[in-house]
Amino acid sequence: MLSEKFFSKGHRLPTTVECRGEWALWQRQIPDGRTEYIKFPTSQVAQISLLRTQVRGGAFQGILGTVWQVYLTLADRSEWLLDETWDTAVAFGKANQLSDYFAVPAVVLASEGDGKYAAEPLDLPNVIQNAQVCSTIRCQKSGQQWHIYSQWQAVSTWQLGGQILSRFGFLLFAVIVANLMIHFGGLLHFCGSVWFNRPAIGLGEGLNLSLRWQVILELAVALSIMVYKGAQISREEHLYITPDRLTFFLDTQQIDQVETAAIDSVLFLTQPWPSLLILAQDQAIEIRELQNLSEFRAMVLQLNEALTAVGTDASLTKLGTME
Repeated sequence: MLSEKFFSKGHRLPTTVECRGEWALWQRQIPDGRTEYIKFPTSQVAQISLLRTQVRGGAFQGILGTVWQVYLTLADRSEWLLDETWDTAVAFGKANQLSDYFAVPAVVLASEGDGKYAAEPLDLPNVIQNAQVCSTIRCQKSGQQWHIYSQWQAVSTWQLGGQILSRFGFLLFAVIVANLMIHFGGLLHFCGSVWFNRPAIGLGEGLNLSLRWQVILELAVALSIMVYKGAQISREEHLYITPDRLTFFLDTQQIDQVETAAIDSVLFLTQPWPSLLILAQDQAIEIRELQNLSEFRAMVLQLNEALTAVGTDASLTKLGTME
């Protein structure tokens, strides 16, 4: 009897899937020592699902980061979590291992694309229309090299302001509200002292001055963080594609590089936030800081066109060399 066992390495609760013949046993050990399990025929595995989700924590349940979750999805649409990891390449490696064993597709939930892993196909008429009206995504071709990039324009400034406020506005709001509460508390104390004819305990001029400087310092720190993050978001993305390699730059800084022939898929992810994912055999390049959905879809269209073109050019070059 053949047996195969898949272990979870990143998931916080030890989880395994053990396969013997035509049956699979999913098990998860929970903190109180008990074990949850379900047994099902291996033929009931419909797909391997990957989902990117946010991790929250702290007093205000703020976003600490994101993780990839790998699920077994059965024919009855039930999902059984097997692994969690922050590393994109590790998550897809685990999903591909399971996909090969069960002979089912691996699918990234909440994704669009034309090839492997896509949950939904690209809505080409809508994507082409977005690309035509999106003036901030540009494409240049020189010889066998394609250059796809985002270009900063006046409209980008308003979109950047909205992104900064949506991501970091709570920090500025917390500083302002905290200081308003301090002053409002002082006002209530003064009014209560007058009402009950008791001497008010004053803060003193020195303390008032200290509070004013404290407010200025807190606001300066909050605004500095917002400006720094805004500078990061506003960097322009550049993709250089040749028959040999694809290189990703932020402004003039090279971020990553993959072999063009090794690229498996290009995906547009809509959750937990918009991003463009370029997947190779053991690498992943992610682009997150475009301004809106139209820019993401326009870049996906241009990138697919470029990859098709350089693949054709490489084939023709190879054919000519053989002749």
